[in-house]
Amino acid sequence: MKNTDKRQYQRLPGKKNGLYRRVRLWMGKDHLLSVDSNIYQERYQRYYFKDIQGLIIRKTRKGQIFSGVAAALAVLAFVQFLIVWVGSDPVWLWWFWGMACGVLLLFFLVNMALGPTCSCHIQTPISTNELPSLNRLRTARKVRDRIRALVEQEQGRLSREQIRQTAPPVRQVLPVPSGGKERTGRSGAPKAERVSDVSTYSGWAHWALMACTLVMAGFLTLYLFVNGPAMAGLGLLIGGFLLIVNIIALARQAGSSVPREVRSVCWTVMVFIFIASIVGYFAMMMTMFRDGQVEPMFSQWALFISMSQIRPMDVPFLAAVFIISAIGLGVAAIFGAFAMTGWQRRSAAGHSVSVSPASQTSPAGRP
Repeated sequence: MKNTDKRQYQRLPGKKNGLYRRVRLWMGKDHLLSVDSNIYQERYQRYYFKDIQGLIIRKTRKGQIFSGVAAALAVLAFVQFLIVWVGSDPVWLWWFWGMACGVLLLFFLVNMALGPTCSCHIQTPISTNELPSLNRLRTARKVRDRIRALVEQEQGRLSREQIRQTAPPVRQVLPVPSGGKERTGRSGAPKAERVSDVSTYSGWAHWALMACTLVMAGFLTLYLFVNGPAMAGLGLLIGGFLLIVNIIALARQAGSSVPREVRSVCWTVMVFIFIASIVGYFAMMMTMFRDGQVEPMFSQWALFISMSQIRPMDVPFLAAVFIISAIGLGVAAIFGAFAMTGWQRRSAAGHSVSVSPASQTSPAGRP
């Protein structure tokens, strides 16, 4: 947006920044302007006050999940820091775990200070669109209160009874699957059907999870024949990235229309990684104690080097853990990919996209 255009608009609170995407919300004299920009273009969406029927704000659990994960990882990093502090590890390990604990704690505190997360959609007579910049509950309510008077000035004020009679449904009821039984409550009356909240999630985090899971399965297969400190370090990096992507996928699927089978794949991969990591760790420890490879002076670095030198093919139980893990992760990734493909095909077939005439796309820097 040019400087001359910014003079006509007031920037509203809230923003969404990504690696290549930035979303802002501006307020003009008689409309709202959502600016979605990336490295090569800007997309403008105008919502006139006379057409706005409602601002749908729904609290989500993404912030709680992020805070819980950040706090848990910060505690683990602090425990590792204490372990290397009392041991005979290199100084760079002290700095690594100390900085990791500090960064995770900072993320936790900042996320808590920003408040609960939410998804916000604006409803007009022809469409219901998401406002990505309003992703915090406090900010969304502030913007709602700010534009309420302007909308009422254009449309007049309705009573609660008039709103109930004229407001269209904002959530789509999912029908009972064919062959399924109708659920009933304790009194025998049928239960309300499950509803799906408005969501524009495309499934990118789950596709990334399936790809990382396949990469991890391939790495476990390769590690059976090629090992060493470099391969062990690479495995830790792949495992850490897989864990992060899994957490993002779990956060993204909360409140979305992602089907149950895809959700189950995320939790299955998380539990599988946790169990396989514990079993593999103790199997390597038992092998090291049996072979007398543990040094008298405790050191995390020496422990890592000793564990990386164990050949899984020389230990039948450890080889079985690697093989089962590789097969399990591979099957979960393939099943998840098929489930994601089916979900996206059903969504594309059952969802009609309405294009607002008030939207336009232009190259970056041109209004």
